[in-house]
Order: sequence, then C-alpha cells, then structure tokens
Amino acid sequence: MKTGAKILTALGVGLAAGAAAGILMAPRKGSETRRLIRRKGTKIVDNVTDTIAEGKQKLSTLKEDFRDKITEMNKKIHELS
Repeated sequence: MKTGAKILTALGVGLAAGAAAGILMAPRKGSETRRLIRRKGTKIVDNVTDTIAEGKQKLSTLKEDFRDKITEMNKKIHELS
C-alpha cells in the first residue's frame, strides 16, 4: 500500500473512532444514540461502497489502457521484424 493510501486509511479510522466516541459520550437518550449510530453507519457504508466502485472503474480504465499499450507495442515489434 502506498504511503498516501496509508495516511488516508489512518485518517478515516481516526475520524470514525473520534465520531463514535463523541456519539457515545454525548448526553442523549439511548434510542437517539442508536438512531444516530445507525445513520452514521449507513453513511459510512455508502461512502465505502462509492469509493470501491470508483476504484473498480479506475482499475478497469487502467487495464484497458495497459492492454492498448501492449497491443500497440506488439504491432511495432511486428513492423520491425
């Protein structure tokens, strides 16, 4: 994993832990706290799902670009042969 990805991962984990601690220590009724945790959890899942989808799309694009470059190189090699 690259350094930037590690930093972003650590930042995300830290933010989630801080948010969870803040929610659990806030002076609210238990039902309100559970509802808030549920909402925040749903948002986190949605964000992670979106990030994974974006990553898959980027990987797909990279794969296609790589395949095109290999095809182009093969054509040049055959032309030189």
